[in-house]
Amino acid sequence: MVIANYLATEIVDKVFFDPSAYGAVDLAVGTYAYAIQIYCDFSGYSDIAIGIAALLGYKFQRNFNQPYRAKNLREFWRRWHISLSTLLRDYLYIPLGGSHGSKLATYRNIILTMVLGGIWHGAAWTFVLLGTFHGVAIALERFIAELKPQYNYALAGYGGGSVGRMLEFGDSGGRFIAGVAGVFITFNLVCFSWILFRSTDMDTVYALLRGLGNWQGAPELTTPFLSVLVFGTLASQFFPIRWVEDAGRKLANFNAITLGLVLGGGLLLIEAVSPGGVASFIYFQF
Repeated sequence: MVIANYLATEIVDKVFFDPSAYGAVDLAVGTYAYAIQIYCDFSGYSDIAIGIAALLGYKFQRNFNQPYRAKNLREFWRRWHISLSTLLRDYLYIPLGGSHGSKLATYRNIILTMVLGGIWHGAAWTFVLLGTFHGVAIALERFIAELKPQYNYALAGYGGGSVGRMLEFGDSGGRFIAGVAGVFITFNLVCFSWILFRSTDMDTVYALLRGLGNWQGAPELTTPFLSVLVFGTLASQFFPIRWVEDAGRKLANFNAITLGLVLGGGLLLIEAVSPGGVASFIYFQF
């Protein structure tokens, strides 16, 4: 929550309020910052809901699973907002026929499901284009994998390919490079779609995309600390999940005084880095 609030206050809200006022560096970092903001915001209060439910004796499923490490868009939607993705699959995609019909029918079902998922967020052209973009991209991934099964680009296990392989390279080094390429391409495609999600109208989208071509002038909003916060948080997506779980188990064995000191240190850190005021949760409007 603190990270999301800081990024919103320091760069994201300013960039998307008037993209024409800033150069390409600020716009690019602002776009990446929004990707981190929306993840920290939504994953953060999902964790709060999961934690409160646990205190009351209920066990909720994980709602985010390191989505920015996905190697394709289909895998991204398996990792992002898992409860919504599951709902779209079970109550839209499968009732429409899923993948049991012809290939064209499958592509239609994918695109229609994602378009309806976009409109679920709001009746605006930005959300229609958001859903259309993801639907067409996922259908295209499936088409390529089915057309040439040897090019199993992490195209998400289509055609039986293992996730994490972009091409059937003969060595592990080639597969690693392919996996890195898949993550890089997927993350930037997702960030492009976040521009549609965050912009209030299409004029803002056009202004921001035009501004990304203006590399003249020094950045006004991007600072070293902000850059480290954005890319450091992004890097944390690749930490093994067991690290967090192991840390939780170790903390559970500490005595009350030690836990109090850890909690106090955390509160001081929050106070040190949090800006004034509190930004609203992004998903409150939905």
